Amino acid sequence: MYCVWKVCKMYTTIDIDRKRRRYINSLHNNNVNSADGYITLATKQDVYKQYHYKLNSVLYEIDYNQHDMYMSMNNFYIPRRGIDTIKRLNALYVDIDYYKTKYNNITEVMEIVQMRSMVFDNIPVPSYVVNSGRGMYLVWLIEQESNFALATWQSVQQYLCQQLLDVGADANAIDAARILRVPGTVNSKSNTEVKIIVDNHNLSVGEVQRYNLFQLQKQYLPDLTKEVSKSIQALTCTLSLAGGNTPTPPSRVP
Repeated sequence: MYCVWKVCKMYTTIDIDRKRRRYINSLHNNNVNSADGYITLATKQDVYKQYHYKLNSVLYEIDYNQHDMYMSMNNFYIPRRGIDTIKRLNALYVDIDYYKTKYNNITEVMEIVQMRSMVFDNIPVPSYVVNSGRGMYLVWLIEQESNFALATWQSVQQYLCQQLLDVGADANAIDAARILRVPGTVNSKSNTEVKIIVDNHNLSVGEVQRYNLFQLQKQYLPDLTKEVSKSIQALTCTLSLAGGNTPTPPSRVP
């Protein structure tokens, strides 16, 4: 599997619009069942508001002149954002507030991430790196899994965050119902645009890099299998009691 760390530069308006749409489609539309779920869009201005849309309408609801607009990274069974309503897991992600650390510029942090992913292999190479205005966030697209895989997902998510704590990874922003800023909108705190600065292509398939969740678990957390099996049983019971939804077993056994 070969990836290119590609820093985005000098794009036309049409190119930028395509890149934004590709980001949303690659995040939420890797499976024919994706259209059945809901995606949350939220705004934070005078008051917090959130709305829920199907994929075929969410692209038309994003106002790129909007300040402080956020989108859920995973999707939900019903129009309500919560761990107990998760339908599909689309990605892993880490929100990095590097301005709270000794690192005072995004280039320095990107170099650290690049070294840890491409040289030392502490973390996989991110599918996307997004400049969120004052910080940045990393996204690892995964082959979509149902809520049945939530225990494994959460463990890998925590691992990724721990590997980046020294550069400002936010340990309070790793839940599956998390919303992150939408590329192309504006961060009002810095008055700057949220931009995709790296999109990582897998040359063998010609698409942005996507990972298998259970392969990541085996690579980075090989001793996790027995713990995850116990967590899955508890999680299945919790989800069934909370929403009456029967989780779909993962396509691979961890």
